[in-house]
Amino acid sequence: MNHFDMPLFKGQIGTAYEEKGRICRKAGQEEEASRHFRDAIKCYQEALELARELKVPGMLNTAIYSRNIANAHAWLGEDKEAYQPAKNGYNIRKDILGNHPWTARSAFQMAEICRRLKNYDEAMTFYEDAWEIEKSLGQGNHSGVMVRIVESYEELLAGVRKAEFQKETLEFYLRYWSEEKKFERFEFSSTNKQVIDSINKRLSDSGDMQTQEKYKKEALRFYEKAWNSPDIKKLPDSHREAILQDLKSYASSLEDKKRVEKYGALFKV
Repeated sequence: MNHFDMPLFKGQIGTAYEEKGRICRKAGQEEEASRHFRDAIKCYQEALELARELKVPGMLNTAIYSRNIANAHAWLGEDKEAYQPAKNGYNIRKDILGNHPWTARSAFQMAEICRRLKNYDEAMTFYEDAWEIEKSLGQGNHSGVMVRIVESYEELLAGVRKAEFQKETLEFYLRYWSEEKKFERFEFSSTNKQVIDSINKRLSDSGDMQTQEKYKKEALRFYEKAWNSPDIKKLPDSHREAILQDLKSYASSLEDKKRVEKYGALFKV
């Protein structure tokens, strides 16, 4: 039981329970989902306690267990119980890693928990921290919640600060998109999709018709490349139809009748 690797194994079991909880939640099986999330919390806590007892080196594992405990509590709607484990994970990552994708994720987790607890000042502090970390990271090193940080933080802003933030994020997204395209394996991804869509949404009120057209064409090329990718053919029909709908939408906004007809015909099929 007290083997050096046991905290890791306990943590992995917890992750499996958490995933089962998410699957049951999607299926509307609330009682089963809650049971799995409780089992996940138990395993994560055992992993945390064992790591401390065995004096296992590597505080980052402790941060992961703490963050995961907070996640499972959040799935159960227990934000008060999630707060301290999330804070512990954030503090460890901030101290050890500094500006790092994992730290950005933990800052975002704290912001979301504080927001649900209606601690808005604290939530704003953590959103700002998460955003500053994202801005400091190099291309290809951003966290998986980059776009969610932007959208959630923007929702809480108002007035001049919101206008400044919108300008700042547009510039950030434009740089991101320019750099991302330089990668040899530039491909369709959820983040890239969110970025190009956000660029076009933010440009729609700019009044700069030339730039608007440029990025609509960028989006159209991006979605066409995605549509023709073998990987897209493996996606569920609902996902493929969503990509097709975006293709039609961008073609229509560019008054590209040939493509509108082409993808419209495919959509009907």
